[in-house]
Amino acid sequence: MLSVNGTENQEPSGGISAHDFIDNRKSKEVLRIRSYVLLAIADVLCLAIAFLGAGLVYMNDLWSAHGWVILLCISPIYLVMAAYNEAYSGAVLVNPRRGIVYAAQSFLWSAAFVLFIGYFLKAGSEFSRIVFAMGCIASITLIGISRGFLGRVLLKYLGGTPFTTIVMNDQINYVPQGDERVIDARAIGFDPETNDPYHYDLFAKIVSQADRLIITCPQARYPLWSTVMKSLSIDGEILTDEQDQLNIIGVDRYNGRQTLVVSVRPLHLRERIFKRIFDIAFSTMALLILFPIFIGVAIAIRMDSPGPIFFRQERIGRGNRIFKMFKFRSMYVDQCDSNAAQLTRRGDSRVTRVGHFIRAHSIDELPQLINVLNGTMSIVGPRPHAISAKAGDLLYWDVDDRYRFRHSIKPGLTGLAQVRGFRGATERTEDLTNRVTADLEYLSRWSISRDVLIILQTFSVLRHSNAF
Repeated sequence: MLSVNGTENQEPSGGISAHDFIDNRKSKEVLRIRSYVLLAIADVLCLAIAFLGAGLVYMNDLWSAHGWVILLCISPIYLVMAAYNEAYSGAVLVNPRRGIVYAAQSFLWSAAFVLFIGYFLKAGSEFSRIVFAMGCIASITLIGISRGFLGRVLLKYLGGTPFTTIVMNDQINYVPQGDERVIDARAIGFDPETNDPYHYDLFAKIVSQADRLIITCPQARYPLWSTVMKSLSIDGEILTDEQDQLNIIGVDRYNGRQTLVVSVRPLHLRERIFKRIFDIAFSTMALLILFPIFIGVAIAIRMDSPGPIFFRQERIGRGNRIFKMFKFRSMYVDQCDSNAAQLTRRGDSRVTRVGHFIRAHSIDELPQLINVLNGTMSIVGPRPHAISAKAGDLLYWDVDDRYRFRHSIKPGLTGLAQVRGFRGATERTEDLTNRVTADLEYLSRWSISRDVLIILQTFSVLRHSNAF
């Protein structure tokens, strides 16, 4: 079991370390993405064979413009339609026949769209209706055959299921039912009653490969585990024979028994991909543009006081994982508060002259673009908090039962709470509650367009009365 400072002070029974339960194998999410890419490549190859083959048969010319023009038009449209129609999703990996249906539907919509474009542009000279018709029939046939064959191969490649299920057993005699991974909570030294962030961090590492986390526990412990799972970026359920007065969001089944769905990922795979692409593009561009400012601030910090340019502090990130967050150093080295146990106050003597300026203008936060680029943070999301941060005299998680729910998504460089003015020192419990409420609103209504709007609004609050 881990102590508050992260050192091991007691091993679980039998001398087994909790770290022995961490699965270092590749996540099935990575394998699913590879499977989607392979399906997309196979689909495009089928389209190429179909339309170029039709051009060869009808025009007796493999390089006929008719086949190539249709192929170049229909391929990108099909890929977009197929992605939108979930032809590349976990459901089609589980059931290849469903993949055939979704792919066929996507192709028919794409073909109709190409026909509309051809009619609208009056592209008769490069658009052979015979080649198009032959290519469509061949495409449907080849995609169906390809999907049927690849579906079986990929399911075997994924070990019989595209998803990883972990059953966390807590004080219940649970008998494994299938290919799930069963872990005993007592064996890893985790108790859902704990508030220790290092325990949460280790628990998050142990279940990080799970797509579905199922808890088996006595009914009295349902609320405890419900709170834990709402703080993770995992679909979480509680295995039960009876319903209870929980804040459940749905009911599902697992091996013939009922489960209570108490949490879902706020962002699923496609949404996370879009958000990650946006983060990489934005942070890369921002780092290039701001590079002269980085150099200027670095020189000013070194001239103002001895010590490193950057200050790294442990913060709580997505799924309760602890990471090191970068900031420009704004305090004297011998007075830096790595755990944020003492709030920074107006006129704080620990802050250097340069530190006062860069904190007042939020310049000290700019190195977090490095965190965004390395994937521990996002441009927009709930702000990450230090482990020992307090609101009033209480640790954050003791103030509001909803606090850990905000950890189900990557923390952000800016967020909805910040643009609404909820930033700076949390001297009262209300200061934290306002932030948590705004963060949970952001989770429930996420979109790329809203991220862009929050970024634009951030420029108006860079200089803020609560920043010191």
